[in-house]
Amino acid sequence: MLSCLFTIFLALTLTNVYGQTTNIVTLVAPIHVPVTSQNPVLVSAHVSYSGADANYTLLIGVLDQAKAQPTAVPSLMVAAPYPCLNQPSLNSLCAVRLQKPSGNEYLVVKIGGILGNETSGIWHLAFSVILLDGKGNGIQGSLSSVMFQITVTPTPLLFVKVPSAVSVSVDGVTQPPGSIDGAPLTVGQHALSVPSIVTASNNTQLKFDHWSDGSTSPNRSALAQSDVGLEAFYVAQYPLILNSSLGVTSGADWYDSNSNATFSVTPSYVPMNGLIGMLGARVAFQGWYENGSLITSSSTGTISMNQVHTLTASWEPDYTLPEAAAATIIIIVVVSCFRAKTRLR
Repeated sequence: MLSCLFTIFLALTLTNVYGQTTNIVTLVAPIHVPVTSQNPVLVSAHVSYSGADANYTLLIGVLDQAKAQPTAVPSLMVAAPYPCLNQPSLNSLCAVRLQKPSGNEYLVVKIGGILGNETSGIWHLAFSVILLDGKGNGIQGSLSSVMFQITVTPTPLLFVKVPSAVSVSVDGVTQPPGSIDGAPLTVGQHALSVPSIVTASNNTQLKFDHWSDGSTSPNRSALAQSDVGLEAFYVAQYPLILNSSLGVTSGADWYDSNSNATFSVTPSYVPMNGLIGMLGARVAFQGWYENGSLITSSSTGTISMNQVHTLTASWEPDYTLPEAAAATIIIIVVVSCFRAKTRLR
């Protein structure tokens, strides 16, 4: 039976052909594996079928297309909900006896590792399925086949995606700025780090936020048994610059893009020097301005940090108190003079 099925698969030379009654819904396979790893390569697929009779068989296989005649690659294949009839078998052929006219089958194939003893190169593979009738004959229009490749290299490779201004350190060695696209690693643990803050321009900096696997520390380790793929996410930050000739400002800092920054200056009034200051003359806060436009007349405000902001505090002399005191003194003097003149009469 299996020899008959295998012969059928040897004839599957069409690529990317999608059958009428079978469909490879999803195919998940790595694009690269290191030959040094003894772990098998996992390939999985969801296969749907329809139009099957009670005695039909679904035949699934992973074929090596690089050879003169396609052959099943060394592997171990399991299926669900219906199991492979031909297991255990150390090749990627699975015959499933169907019990419903239509349905879905989930396949997991373990290729290579200690099963294959592969060397470096490119695996040219085809994942194929076909419906067979009770006599083992292929059902016309039921063949589906998808080609895919897996590149095998001597060592694991490191892929780290970062902004162009960020430099990644690997085992203490700082790499040139930008992403790492396939640097070879030895099998084992490796130390990776990225800077917490990176200057992108005079008015922009980048702050590390998290790694793609959820780690929130810029310094981390990574186990390289197979390829290591990570991305470091950064948040853009803009500065809030506060200028004031008087008082003490608060809030000047770097802020995450589109966050809100609160700023202030205290006190709102500053006494003038000398006698006039002793009489109550002062310099009063008038408002915060940016490029000549009033942002707020309050000494405290909030601004959205969608870009760099430079705010300048405006101050103006305030003679209200000494003027009031002078007016009071004048009134007192006038009243006193009037009373004195009245008494003399």
